[in-house]
Amino acid sequence: MPTKVKRVLVITLAIISCACLSSVKAAQDNQCAPNSNDPNVLDCAKNFLTDYETLNSDGSVNIIIEISAGTLEKWEVMPDGVLKRDIKDAKPRSIKYLGYPGNYGMIPKTLGGDNDPLDAIIIGAPPLARGSVASAKIIGVFKLVDDGETDDKLIAVLPETDLYKVDSIKELDKKFPGITKILKTWFTNYKGRGEITSKGYGS
Repeated sequence: MPTKVKRVLVITLAIISCACLSSVKAAQDNQCAPNSNDPNVLDCAKNFLTDYETLNSDGSVNIIIEISAGTLEKWEVMPDGVLKRDIKDAKPRSIKYLGYPGNYGMIPKTLGGDNDPLDAIIIGAPPLARGSVASAKIIGVFKLVDDGETDDKLIAVLPETDLYKVDSIKELDKKFPGITKILKTWFTNYKGRGEITSKGYGS
């Protein structure tokens, strides 16, 4: 393998593996570990629903990472504040599509139109560990309807990433064309055609 290619691979793997963003609190900070009796449960010292604030002093929003970018397994913070694998028909659930286009999670101490905490997706960042907490900037909202219920997704960016210079969906489309189209294609198809419908983006 040529030396130049090796260098690129090493740098890329280092960026992905460390996810070295100071705005992200590692899952270890919450003393998280897989449950010894149930691999579909992540045991953590803190409760994801009650032990984290919605906002930080700098105005950033805390996002609990449930699903790492690029992965297929569906995990979710349950009403008891524990992060668990989504179970459907007595089987651990994985999506049957491309992996998540960003780091997906929820915002503590909030409530969305589907009576669950507000959902958020962090775009333009390396994969973040399940159970980590990211302090992010919200730049807009993707308005979706899932099975007749409002199921909006907040669009977020992290400091120390190229997309952090963006402050709105309009700017995102101008500076990084194609991202909103990718998100629309993914979210309106990953459950199957027609299951989720888009109502467009908002500020």
